[in-house]
Amino acid sequence: MSVPDRLRPALWIVAVASLAAALLSLAFLATAQDDAEPNVDASFAGVLWDGYANVYTEWAFEPGVPEGYYVGVEPHGMVLRTFVNDVAAEDVASGAGEFRGGAIIIKENHAPTGVDLAGLELQAPLPDFAGDLRAWTYMVKVPGFAPESGDWFWGRIAGDGSVLAGGSPEGCVACHAQVVDNDWVFNARLGD
Repeated sequence: MSVPDRLRPALWIVAVASLAAALLSLAFLATAQDDAEPNVDASFAGVLWDGYANVYTEWAFEPGVPEGYYVGVEPHGMVLRTFVNDVAAEDVASGAGEFRGGAIIIKENHAPTGVDLAGLELQAPLPDFAGDLRAWTYMVKVPGFAPESGDWFWGRIAGDGSVLAGGSPEGCVACHAQVVDNDWVFNARLGD
């Protein structure tokens, strides 16, 4: 296919602009990586999230917390709602000593818009809360991923769907190390 002479300068400008945009994007990504935690795997976090973002509300609520909305704690949010997939639910129900590969726990992180939390205890149910979703946090058991932290892959997704963290973020690992005896999980009690 021959390009008419009058269009060649315009094509050249488009090609140069596209190359410049690509180089700027690569430079931005390299700079962003320097600022990120070393264990962040945003692409895998996004792929995992895409796999269950539209179905998790059909799962069971996490054992050990109220069904529906309840009073939470930072860094997750002051109002939470937590779900587990069938693998995680079966592991808790069977009294397993640890979660199997494929177990997933998803926590909706809400702002307490319109709710007076004064005087309410941690995990108090909030039956009238309509939700003010800010982010999701999740844990996926991936055998061999991170043996030093129970093989859990942690992710945090912003309310707009962008990936905030993924992999073995230092804050997640340090906090969940408090419950290493319950396979790194706070609420759903194993072995009972």
